Amino acid sequence: MDSNLLFLKYAFPCAFVAHQRKEITQEEHDRLEKMACEEIPIDNALVVRVFHRAVERMNKNADEKNIPRGSIEAVRAYFVTNHNELIDTNQYMYGRAPAALKELCKVQPGKIIEKKSEEYALVQFENGKTRPVHLELISHPKINDWVNVHYSYACERTRN
Repeated sequence: MDSNLLFLKYAFPCAFVAHQRKEITQEEHDRLEKMACEEIPIDNALVVRVFHRAVERMNKNADEKNIPRGSIEAVRAYFVTNHNELIDTNQYMYGRAPAALKELCKVQPGKIIEKKSEEYALVQFENGKTRPVHLELISHPKINDWVNVHYSYACERTRN
């Protein structure tokens, strides 16, 4: 998978914030959703324009860890590890966010334990908690698949 597309899958749940801030239109939001769901390649300029805050943080993290900027490794290092550290240490807007929102914003591994439909499943997290999760961003999800969940979207299958 292309690193920009993987980035979009992890960042897409935050596109609604960009829309609320009027940084993107509803049409742009819908286009991003289509690209993420249908795995349509996304131009780096669009990624940077819409998700500039996350791109800046990802690049800073990549530089600190000596990981090539824009690589798949940089995307995973940022979203799976660094993003949660920023939340846990109350950096940026997270210092003002309620605890429940911070938990939703974290990228967490979970196991699909029940498919409710083609679009939704019940996912159990490592802490034993469960919640419904959107499946549109991953292809052919199955019960017992492990996925990384950001907000309420399964972004990437991590292991079977």
